[in-house]
Amino acid sequence: MPPVGFFLMIEASRIDMAAHSQDPAAIVHDSIAYLETVAAVRSFVKQHPDTLLVATSDHDTGGLALGYQWVKDGATYPEYAWHPALVSEVHVSAESLAGEFTAPPFVEAVAVAAGGDGGDGGAGAGGVVVVANRTLIGARLREEFARFNVTGEEVERVAVAAERAGRNGSVWETSLELHGAIGALTSRRAGVGFTTTGHTGVDVNLYAEGAGSEALVGNLENTEVGALVAAAMGFRLADVSASARLAGVVVDNGVDYEGSRRRTRADQDSWHGGR
Repeated sequence: MPPVGFFLMIEASRIDMAAHSQDPAAIVHDSIAYLETVAAVRSFVKQHPDTLLVATSDHDTGGLALGYQWVKDGATYPEYAWHPALVSEVHVSAESLAGEFTAPPFVEAVAVAAGGDGGDGGAGAGGVVVVANRTLIGARLREEFARFNVTGEEVERVAVAAERAGRNGSVWETSLELHGAIGALTSRRAGVGFTTTGHTGVDVNLYAEGAGSEALVGNLENTEVGALVAAAMGFRLADVSASARLAGVVVDNGVDYEGSRRRTRADQDSWHGGR
């Protein structure tokens, strides 16, 4: 009996989440973890030459730009530089800090009488509003970003975003606002920019090594990659889908991944740093 092969997918999903957060340090740390994983798989392929390794992405996220020109003191002429060493000095993710800043003691729920001014943390019709402790948030930011000389304006931006995120719970958009406010502490100083908190339409890289890798060259549609991987394993995806439907298996259940899955990420591990 011939040996049974295998199909293994390893997803470095946290690179995507870090880019949604516009957090350059988390992007770097998770990318390094991905490269270490690829190195381990390549070592396996070298020992088992009948194995095909494919490394790619389903999309780009964030629109990362290196050498981004943040306008400083009214200057308009671009500064052709970026400073990667500053990114390497960051040891905690924006998402991790955001988790701290949306919980006591960094934010507190305060009762407001009807007619009171809830500010950014709530409404003036009465009820409970979320108020951020600027002193604690500022101290925590200056602890993590000791060399950055965090300004009062930056602390206020993070505090306001923390109030909105704390009021709205785990709503994706307000969480990203807070992540971005924290990530900007690094981006502005390192010369890193982003075009979006979402996905972009740029081409992504495709790498292949091992048995059958010669078919995975050139500019390919993303669906072609799956078809070529299936062909390398000796079957057609259309045939498998047809067989599954005949067997009563739901092939496409219509779940809106972008609309629901991304809001419930408790089961996804990630790099959050630590000292």
